[in-house]
Amino acid sequence: METPTPLSPPPFVLEGRYRCDEGVRLDEGTVLYEAYDFDTGTRVRVEAHEAGRRDRDALAARVSALRGLRHPMVMEIVDHWADDDRALTVTGPVEGHPLSHIVGERFQERVSRRDALDLVDALLSALEEFHERGLAHGAVGPETVYLSDDGVVRLLPVAAQAAVDPREDVRAVGELLCVMITGLGAEEGKKELAEVGGEYALLVAKATVGDPEHRPVDAAHYRALVTRMRDRLPPAPARHAADTSPITVPIRAAAAVPVRDRRRPLLLWSAVGAAVLVMAALLVWVLIPRSDTETAVVAASGGAEMPDLVGLPPDEATALLNGLPVDLEVLYAEVRDDAVEAGLVAASDPGVGAALDEGEQVTLSVSAGPATVEMPDLIGQDEEAALAELAERGFAEVEVVQQPSDGEPAGTVLATDPEAGLTVPYDDTATITVSQGIRLPDVVGLTEEDARAALSALGFTVEVVTEEGSERPEGEVAVQTPAAGSVVDAGASVVLAVSPGTEDEDGGEGDQEAEPGSGDQEDDGGPDGDESEEPEPGTDPCDADPWSPHTTYPNGAWVVHEGRAYESVWWNEDQSPEDSHRWGPWRRIDRC
Repeated sequence: METPTPLSPPPFVLEGRYRCDEGVRLDEGTVLYEAYDFDTGTRVRVEAHEAGRRDRDALAARVSALRGLRHPMVMEIVDHWADDDRALTVTGPVEGHPLSHIVGERFQERVSRRDALDLVDALLSALEEFHERGLAHGAVGPETVYLSDDGVVRLLPVAAQAAVDPREDVRAVGELLCVMITGLGAEEGKKELAEVGGEYALLVAKATVGDPEHRPVDAAHYRALVTRMRDRLPPAPARHAADTSPITVPIRAAAAVPVRDRRRPLLLWSAVGAAVLVMAALLVWVLIPRSDTETAVVAASGGAEMPDLVGLPPDEATALLNGLPVDLEVLYAEVRDDAVEAGLVAASDPGVGAALDEGEQVTLSVSAGPATVEMPDLIGQDEEAALAELAERGFAEVEVVQQPSDGEPAGTVLATDPEAGLTVPYDDTATITVSQGIRLPDVVGLTEEDARAALSALGFTVEVVTEEGSERPEGEVAVQTPAAGSVVDAGASVVLAVSPGTEDEDGGEGDQEAEPGSGDQEDDGGPDGDESEEPEPGTDPCDADPWSPHTTYPNGAWVVHEGRAYESVWWNEDQSPEDSHRWGPWRRIDRC
């Protein structure tokens, strides 16, 4: 299956209504864009998720379930649709800013620990609604939790999330609490809390313990722990004007809270004395499972012990190792692992709990996918859907064979080798036999005239539409439907979406006509107008650096190689994009 054509670099307009600006990647296939709704004049968020036909029903069902939530903290889903290769969900209106814009700024300097507990209590009240309905949020974090200037907390629902355990939501809330009360990243903050000890450290540790079985089972159980601690603290002044509005957290009242000097914890605890440290260590020993207790004690004593890094992205694992009180040499190796998702750490050498010495060499084994794969039942599916399912299962080599067939549309799967249900090594070649047809060439990047000529020569009929918002030169094909490589019947219709050209090419008139609701924001020389006329450097994949061997590329990295732009699907090193197989660590995203 061809990689879905990426949305244009921001800013761009969807459906003639939503102007999408900068975005953040929530996971491998999902990007969340800040956007402006021309119809309502409000700020919204657009979630773009790569989704084949097989995913659309599941996504639509989840969106329907999310729309059924009636908690005042949960933002409303106002629009949802799917095109050929992605699903888009619009949520809004958006008030305030995501915690990612605040953490380390407001929380580090102005919000007391009691304020953080109030905010977490409000967030858990919304997650209770999710969990009671058999749903999990799945993406609680600084990009999906919003705080307005008047202290109101809002939670952004995320449509493109597979079923997850409510304990994962609890873990995410615990990490947010840690970030808010320390002003540091989650892992760095947990280390600092372990040094200080006390009830907050225990509350965070209870939610973020490595074994999910030792976490609270859902938001209601964790909220009971939060409430119990909060009720033992004196209330902050001018808080909670109405008991009927538990989600209102006037963070403004915390402006006078003194700034905690990060250089003083050691002096402070020296003054308190060794007795307090002993008491904190005993509390940790009682309330945290043994493996996590041992880690906390090592952190408190300043020792260096190999943490559990399995399941983390390599960059996060490396950051944790760099935060240890010894200098380490970190190396990487690629392995196949049935239990760990591709691109995540599968093992470490030395192993978890091992003592680490100054200058020691640590090797992180990164999963390249499962070692064995099971052949699904693909008979009757179209070729594109079958290839997508094989990619998801982890097959590395797939061969497509065409065979004449009466009564079956071109590209329909007739047989597979191995047969459905058999388990084989990932690198065994899987063969799918499909009904005979004509394979579509790749005409993206050609001029409309050249693309028409190439397709007409093969007997296809051609329909041309305009691809609004495309950054390609005027008259160049931006998208083709069906995708290149699809097997279709002779004489089938192919739709070409052709770029109308950028604003620079047409003197800027096109955008002004296409975006009548944008108002003065683009006429007054403000930031939005500047971005429209000249996109910021780095937003075009073809502006990326050339691929280089012996360089580590994290998930989402862009490179240019042999005249094409590629995106890293997972962490990789020393694998050329040109040599990457269909489901290797690189996928082609543009022709440069």
